[in-house]
Formats: sequence, structure tokens, C-alpha cells
Amino acid sequence: MSITKFLFFFIACCAPFFASAQDDLRLQKSYQGMSMSGALDSIKAETKTKVFYNPEWIKDRKVSVSGQGLTIPEFINKNLEESGLKAVLYHGVVVFVANNPELYQIESAADEDLIVIGDKNSKLNEVVTVSGQMTDGANDEPLIGARVYISSLNIGTVTDFNGNYSLRVPVGKYTIDYSSISYESKPMEVIIKSAGRLDVNLFSGSLQLDELVITADGQDANVQQRVSGLENMNIETIKQLPTFMGEVDPVKSLTTMPGISTTGELSSGFNVRGGETGQNLIVQDGAVIYNPTHLFGFYSAFNSDMVNEVNLYKGGGPANFGGRISSVLDIKLRHGNDEKYEVNGGVGLVSSRLTAEGPILKNKASFLIGGRTSYTNWLLHRIKNIELQSSEAAFYDLNAKLLYRVSDKDYITGSFYLSHDDFNFAGEAQYDWGTKNFSLEWNHVFGNKTLSTLWLTTSNYSVNSKNLEEEVEAFEFENGIQNFSAKYEFLYKMHPKNSLTLGAEYNNHTFDQVSCLLLEKIQIPNM
Repeated sequence: MSITKFLFFFIACCAPFFASAQDDLRLQKSYQGMSMSGALDSIKAETKTKVFYNPEWIKDRKVSVSGQGLTIPEFINKNLEESGLKAVLYHGVVVFVANNPELYQIESAADEDLIVIGDKNSKLNEVVTVSGQMTDGANDEPLIGARVYISSLNIGTVTDFNGNYSLRVPVGKYTIDYSSISYESKPMEVIIKSAGRLDVNLFSGSLQLDELVITADGQDANVQQRVSGLENMNIETIKQLPTFMGEVDPVKSLTTMPGISTTGELSSGFNVRGGETGQNLIVQDGAVIYNPTHLFGFYSAFNSDMVNEVNLYKGGGPANFGGRISSVLDIKLRHGNDEKYEVNGGVGLVSSRLTAEGPILKNKASFLIGGRTSYTNWLLHRIKNIELQSSEAAFYDLNAKLLYRVSDKDYITGSFYLSHDDFNFAGEAQYDWGTKNFSLEWNHVFGNKTLSTLWLTTSNYSVNSKNLEEEVEAFEFENGIQNFSAKYEFLYKMHPKNSLTLGAEYNNHTFDQVSCLLLEKIQIPNM
């Protein structure tokens, strides 16, 4: 086959992938006097239409007919009428120029596996109809809704109620894929020479799936394990539970487990086996959290994008936590990605969040930082109520975590947490509370069976409240608690089912002096 034939055949096969050219697209200006190749270059740039041709065919030819108001094929044909060249608009997609296109025909198939559709050669640019019926190979029942698809042209169709199909395609060589649900697909290599018919039988087939393994803890896992009453939830499980206004709440998710409840819809904690909320120890990366909620229980104080897993010890917890009457809630934050940078976030009805992470030193040090803020003040100020417009209810929190791998046996993590809530009802009752926590953790591996961990943590919780409703009873109340803790823990694995944990812990609690101030003194007149 000559180069010219090959070029034409290649253009015909690839044409459907090029940009669409409208059939009624008409030229808006005159190209008279320009060279034919220059005019075609201008047309391609101005109309975004693909025009293919051999430059040798139109060498030294000038434009004699202006072309204004004509379609692109009409413009080319009028200017090349005496040269034996012809313009063809192929399938409404691409315009190309071929030298005597009637001479190029699809040759007969040399491969016996190819199926020839049609009984005569058509012009290369001709679009013909291929039809047929798809049936069940076992009982000849028609297949309804079966698919006929040609991937190289990105065109296809489905069968009707009688299993019949009809598809308009250009003549050429293609792979037609016949498929239907619960049947084995049948790809068929065909050469389409003209309009014709191809009936296909499909047979029922089985699809071999990959092995599916389902694992779960036994019903008695919580009493058979070394620490009784342990409930574990990873963040993926927590995110699947219902949310309040789009906010995932790791603490509220625990109430779906037996023995755990809340005192009300807007309570600021949780109750375990009948205990009070103050009888629960809540720690985040080793630092104590004294108030686990925002806005009086509406929202959780924990950013779900930062949490890795949640462990709840019902019944006091292990000795290395110091113990509580009801339970210990241990929340662990995840490490940042030490290979690539990532940013994600979310927008809710009353708050938004943003998290960023990435490597500081690739595969050695990483950072993770996330924050949340509410825009409830913006919503309150747009409610047509004077008291609500003069009220405030807002919160924000910030988490940050750094990881540094000193060596294969040592790594250090630092975690920081900051939160603040502000509530003001009509300027009469004001409540502010906030938390500042920091924790430093150093892990050292001595061998295959021994591991040590050192924690240094600080927790700072403060509350400020004011009541300005009554001048006589106006007051301001401030208090707070600071905690510093140092803990060293040594773990020795004697057996896969047995381990020995030793450690020492130092705790220092400081309570701020409570102050109650009258904001306005009462003047008593002399008698």
C-alpha cells in the first residue's frame, strides 16, 4: 500500500477522536488570492476544525473562489474542482482532502478469524449500517438490553425487546464487543465492507471473583482478652456512623456500644455503667482532656480528621492510666504522611475544618496540622430576633503533631492541642472556656521483646463566666486547673499471649484560685 493510501486509511480510522466540526459551519470571510495551503491553515486555526491533506497535492495552488458563506468542503471543492481532488466531511467530525477517494477500498481479509460484513466494497468514507440479533446460545431466546460496543470509535448501542440491534459505522476493520449481564462477553474481529448483518449467540458464564475474607471478634472477645471491657473503634468505623450537622463525633459514637449512654441530647460527656461523667478519664496522646465537647455538647472537641483510633476501657482501665471509677477513654492521633503532601477539609452547616500533612524530611520526619472553626455567630446575627442578634456562640480548635524518626530504634512525637469556646446570651450571661495541651512521647526499642516509652504532658483548662442580668447579683467567676505529668513505661513481651509492663508516673495538679467579684457595688445612703 502506498504512503498516500496509508495516510488516508489512518485518517479514516482516527477521525472520530478529533474535535467536532459542525456540518453547517460556514466561513465568515474571503480567502481569495491566498495560497491554498495558507487558506487551509487559517481555516483550521479560526474554526478549530481538523483538515488533513498531502501538501504536495495543492502545491502552488491559489484560492480563486472567496469562500465566504460556504462550508469548508464546498470551499475546497470549488477551488480544486479541476485538479481531481475532493473534500470529504467524514461523519460530521473531521474534514480531510483525499486524492480520488473512490480508488481506496477495504481489501479482503487475509486472516480466517476475521468476519467480513457486507458483500461489496464501499467508499472508504462511507458510513454503513450493521445490524443483527443477539440471542441466548442455549435456547435461542432474544437477549434484551445486551450491549454492542466498538471501543476504537467509542460508539455503541443496546438490543431492543426482540434482541435486535442496529449500529451506524464507517467501513473498516474493528473489534466489536458483544456482552450482556450473566453472559460471557464475545469480542469479534470484523471487516465492514458494506451494510450487512451479523447475528451473535452468547452463552451463560460464571465470573470468578477474588477471595473474600471476613474477620470479626468473637462474641466473648471482650471478656477473653487480657484487658476486660475494652472497646476499640478506628476512625473509619466512626465515620460510617450518623453525624450531627456533618460533624463526626468520636465520643458520641461510643454510645452505640453496650453499657455506655448519655444523660441527654446536649450533654457534655458520657456515662459508663451508671457512672457520672466526671468519673471518666479522657486522654488525647497522653494529655488529659477535661471538657470533651464544644458549645455545651453540640460538637465534639476532637477533630475526626486527626484521630487514628479510640480505645475505651470500661471498669476503671489498666494501672498505667492511673485509674478512674467508671472508664478510661484513650484517643490516639495519627501520624502525618512522610512521603507526600496532602490537604483535605470539609464545610458543614455551622463549621468547617482543614487538615494539612506532609514530610519534613522524607521517610524520617513529618507534620500533621488541622483546625476547625464555627461560623454560628454569622448565622445568629442574621436571625430576626434582637436577643439572638446580640448573642454569640462560637468555637475553634487546633491540633498539630510532629514525628521524627531518630533511628530504627527511636522515634519522637510531639502533639499540641488548643481549643476555645465563647458563649454570650444577649450580653447578660457569658461563658468562656478553653484548653491548652502539649505532649511529648519518646519510644525506644531495645530488642524484639522489649520496648520503653517516655511521656511528658501538660494540660491547662480554664473557665470564665459572667452574669450581668441583675445589677445586684452581677458577678464574674474564674477558675482553672493545670496538670503536669511525667511517665516512663517499660514493656517486656514474654510470650505472644503474655507481657509484663512496668513503669512510674509523676503527676502535679494546680488549681487556680477561685474569684468571685461584684461588678457593681451598692451605695447605701447615710441615715
